[in-house]
Amino acid sequence: MENIMLSNYMKLFESLSIDSKLALLAAMTENVRKTLKKGDEKNKVKLLHELAGSWSDVDDDALIKDIYENRTLSDRAINFND
Repeated sequence: MENIMLSNYMKLFESLSIDSKLALLAAMTENVRKTLKKGDEKNKVKLLHELAGSWSDVDDDALIKDIYENRTLSDRAINFND
């Protein structure tokens, strides 16, 4: 049922002018922002703290060496005019 409803909304959306699409997207974005729970911020901070130490057991020198060893060089010409 949701897929049918979403498909119908997309058909309506496609027929709108660019200004109407932008206004609708702005209104929808604001609605989503208002409905987000404040508790989610605590979960984001908790996740950040959990991930902050995820590389703590990795040997820095070995990681740097591995990155440099796995780099590749290209002799291909780069054209910025295209």
